[in-house]
Amino acid sequence: MQFSELQTELQNRLSIVSTNTFWTLSMIKSWLNQANKWACNYKFWPFTEKAKYTISRANALYYDYPESFRSDSIRLLQIEQDDGRMADYKKIRYEDFVKYVLENPSGTDKIFSDFRRQYFINPKVAVANREICVWGQEKPALLVNDTDKTPFAEGDEAGEEAIIKRALMIALQKASNYQKATIERDEARLILEDCWARISEEQAGYQSKDREFFDVPDFFK
Repeated sequence: MQFSELQTELQNRLSIVSTNTFWTLSMIKSWLNQANKWACNYKFWPFTEKAKYTISRANALYYDYPESFRSDSIRLLQIEQDDGRMADYKKIRYEDFVKYVLENPSGTDKIFSDFRRQYFINPKVAVANREICVWGQEKPALLVNDTDKTPFAEGDEAGEEAIIKRALMIALQKASNYQKATIERDEARLILEDCWARISEEQAGYQSKDREFFDVPDFFK
């Protein structure tokens, strides 16, 4: 749906479930944006994942997160090597990354981790201007224009129903109708859980039969 259609649908439902007449268009838009942000952040949706590129700084241990990425969302990192090819780095827990670097100051295992708004790599890139590619979750853009769409419009349209229900929950809470608000909240969550279950089932089918779903190396035996 376009933003204008989401607004119309929410207004229609509010007229059914509530006798309040103080809803304004500004409120409707605000509640839909809050609901869209909530839905986009509910899971690490594959349709909100994007790649960003930067270049290395000589011997830099860490880099700032791309401004458009959610914190702690980078799942894949690649760095240009001496031969010009891009090599994958394995993500590990930040605590384990720190432990590895302290205990192995010359360690060559290609690993990375993130903490808040920075990501850390090992080994450091010795020279500047090597290409670095990171994949992470983009923050949802603010819905402003009537033709704007949520990420679910192209990802999983069922998620838009969850957005409407979440926005309806916010409105009902404002009207002190907490019982109906709770129902809308729970139904919104169930819809997104169903969306995630379908995605997880589909992605599980991508794995080869000899590889675990999450292939995490143990660097710390």
